[in-house]
Amino acid sequence: MESKEERRARLRRASVDAANKADALLADELAALWKVTTSDLEALRPKVKDKAAYEHLLVAVAEATRRNESLAEFRIRVEKLGQGVRAVAKDILALLNK
Repeated sequence: MESKEERRARLRRASVDAANKADALLADELAALWKVTTSDLEALRPKVKDKAAYEHLLVAVAEATRRNESLAEFRIRVEKLGQGVRAVAKDILALLNK
């Protein structure tokens, strides 16, 4: 039977593995966001319907960068900001991948 310590260690490993897999899945999206220049964002701004959501997304990106958050943590942050911010983020990624 597995001891409490062994179970904790196994769960920690599983947690690290899950975080690494999430980071790998989102790595391309993050790389695309890092390539964005200020002029790219300014060119996009008029096309964004929900300017408040866009501003929230910019704050979330800046805060995630400041905290050196993982992609999984950043995704959670964006999800918590709501559908409007998620939609803006998807629009930005779609524009970048053209």
